[in-house]
Amino acid sequence: ATRQSRRFLSLGILVFLCTNLQLWLRVDAALYLADSALADIQKNNIIQADAKLSKAHLLASWDPTYPAIAAEQLITIKDGAANQKDKLALTEETITYLNSALAAAPNDTWLNQYLAVLLLDSNKPEKAEVYAERATVLFPRNSNYTYYTLGTSYLKQQKVEQAIDVFSLESLAIPK
Repeated sequence: ATRQSRRFLSLGILVFLCTNLQLWLRVDAALYLADSALADIQKNNIIQADAKLSKAHLLASWDPTYPAIAAEQLITIKDGAANQKDKLALTEETITYLNSALAAAPNDTWLNQYLAVLLLDSNKPEKAEVYAERATVLFPRNSNYTYYTLGTSYLKQQKVEQAIDVFSLESLAIPK
């Protein structure tokens, strides 16, 4: 090999190593922040945990784990909110986190289902319908009441015939 081809090969290897190092550092820092956030959650330092999970998501935006964990924590504390205004603010923030997670993993059934449920709680049945339909398509025979969620979104939009159809499917998917 010529001297020039060895230089190009060396440059290529250097670029490859630098790129991998940067990726590794980002993933490692995100994992550290998430672990620290989970420790903060155990200590009820929700605001600090939220900030760390947001930073972790910025470092590894392709990973839906961090906004999903943040959303899950907000869902947990939403029920203990002091008033309706706080519950609505927590719900909107949770919806934002779930949308971020879905940007990274649009075919995740759990994320689609929870987003549909939260949108129903926020009185946005048209938007909830989209995510509930996606959840039923992704995992049609699960025990998370996806058809019920979809049927409820139809009912809130006065789509009674469609609601009847999906409620029937719910009884077939979960015959209890």
